[in-house]
Amino acid sequence: MTSKTIYNYRPYGTFLSSSEYVLADKNKQLNLTKTHGMGSGIYGLTRPNDQNRSDEIQTSIKLENPVILETDDDNRDFINLSRYLMNYAEYQINYRNPNDREYKLKSPQYRYITQEFKKDDMEKIKERLAPLVKISINEAVARFRKDYLDNENNGKLIEQPINYLLKDKYDGVYNKSHDGDTFSIGSVKYEKISPRDQKSAFKGKIKKMSHSRSRSRSRSRSRSRSRSRSRSASGKKTYKKKISKKT
Repeated sequence: MTSKTIYNYRPYGTFLSSSEYVLADKNKQLNLTKTHGMGSGIYGLTRPNDQNRSDEIQTSIKLENPVILETDDDNRDFINLSRYLMNYAEYQINYRNPNDREYKLKSPQYRYITQEFKKDDMEKIKERLAPLVKISINEAVARFRKDYLDNENNGKLIEQPINYLLKDKYDGVYNKSHDGDTFSIGSVKYEKISPRDQKSAFKGKIKKMSHSRSRSRSRSRSRSRSRSRSRSASGKKTYKKKISKKT
């Protein structure tokens, strides 16, 4: 076992929390966010005292036995493995009813897991990056599917499929690759603390963009009204001058 430390950065006044969880809702289509797929947990970087986050809280998080991604190839392969699990889970859940069978083999998820990537290749990646894992991709997706469709979990947050594959043997991912040791991907500790779902960051970004566009439109309307008042005032002065000339 190889222990590692990652560093979580967050604004002052906020609590340590884990993110990238999945909201279970068996009455809706499963639509996972397939950005990087490191998994559900507490995120961080492998380096402390990052200069870009010098004004934020830094908390060290210990990983007892993580999957270690050393190269960009490792990072890419891990992401492909996780995305494969996500597409496979969507395929199993979204087309589970008899009425869905005619669409099942035409679905984008089916193309992804049979044409874009092959399950045998994903199993090889699993064996290379996480050799301690004994369960198969099929078993991991079956466990995720069971929890997602469980009535007791409806409306609750559950972990990503990649967690189901790794968590019995590994407690996270230590991503020291050049492309992966960034705030857009990062490393993760598989631990549940004040969890947030996958969509929360995206929703916050959309809300922020919407607020920004609203403020921009408001400023634009304000400038437009200002110019209109200016032209109106100018026109009134001219009119008064013309009247005085006639009298």
